[in-house]
Amino acid sequence: MNESAEMDHKIQTYRIKEAARRAAVAPSTVRLWEKQGLITPDRSDKRHRLYNDGHLERLKYISSLRKNKGFNPAAILEILENVKPLPDAGTHRDSGDVLQLIRKLEQREEEIAVLKRNLADQTLENQRLRDFIRRKL
Repeated sequence: MNESAEMDHKIQTYRIKEAARRAAVAPSTVRLWEKQGLITPDRSDKRHRLYNDGHLERLKYISSLRKNKGFNPAAILEILENVKPLPDAGTHRDSGDVLQLIRKLEQREEEIAVLKRNLADQTLENQRLRDFIRRKL
């Protein structure tokens, strides 16, 4: 289940099944995200995928963006690429970068909400015009 990396200090690593379980996603989902460029696991000498705690954080973050925000893989990749990782883990975010990105996303969400309200208003107005025209014909 668990393998230790042979380095100056031991880092806890997990095979894909255990990493997926800990991130509350399916192993097939982790493989898909790897294929989509959202996560890059380390590899053992036998080419098995190995995930450390930083990878697990990234998997959970990706999952949260998918489930809670509804972002597609391209949007998630853009988010991940625009936030500077710390050199040691490759997944931790600088809080200033994250706050700026969150503000930008919230602004876009508000713009989308305004567009949806405008579309609903326009749709209602179009229906009223259709009804008016039908009554006049």
